Amino acid sequence: MIDAINARKTPSLADARERTCFAVAKEILADKGLSDDSYAAAEKTMGLESLVALVATVGSFSMTCLTAATFQIDPPAANPTPLAE
Repeated sequence: MIDAINARKTPSLADARERTCFAVAKEILADKGLSDDSYAAAEKTMGLESLVALVATVGSFSMTCLTAATFQIDPPAANPTPLAE
């Protein structure tokens, strides 16, 4: 899974906050944490409250995906689009 995350291309994002969100999420999922340099840059760009919210959101979504994958839960028939390809 981590290899799949690292193999994906970084999207072209014009907004600094969006680029920061992508970088933080990618690093947290790949490394199970955030380096001091990444943390400092993210806090400067987003502010502490938004950074905490981002980390919590990534964690919550990750837990949902892990649960769905463990129990082999398929997307609902009304919306069969997978979350990742």
